[in-house]
Amino acid sequence: MVPGRQSRRDFVLSANAAKYWPLGQASTAWGRFAASTNRLTGTSNGVAFPAARLSLGDFLAGVAHDFNRELGESGQSRWRVEAGLGYHLDRISGREASSRSGAEAELGVVYRNRFGLLHVSVSYVGH
Repeated sequence: MVPGRQSRRDFVLSANAAKYWPLGQASTAWGRFAASTNRLTGTSNGVAFPAARLSLGDFLAGVAHDFNRELGESGQSRWRVEAGLGYHLDRISGREASSRSGAEAELGVVYRNRFGLLHVSVSYVGH
């Protein structure tokens, strides 16, 4: 046994999906799903430490509105505002378990031009 020697193994699995449905000329309904799980195992100084699992996920549904289409602008850039409600999962299990899961509200703004997309959102999770 070598003092201070550690080994660690991570296994990560992730999935994401989004769907948009048109609502009239400038609005859309949307749904988003994101989930990931991370399992950590390993040893420290030859002693195995308990496996830990971190599970994260979001399921959101909401509406978005594109202001440029409403104003009749057909330029290279567009602004969109999004609002949604859903559920957020944040769970750690292992030796000590904890959960910070609950209902989620999200508000965001999206700017798109020919070079890319900037999506900034703020969310609140009630425990």
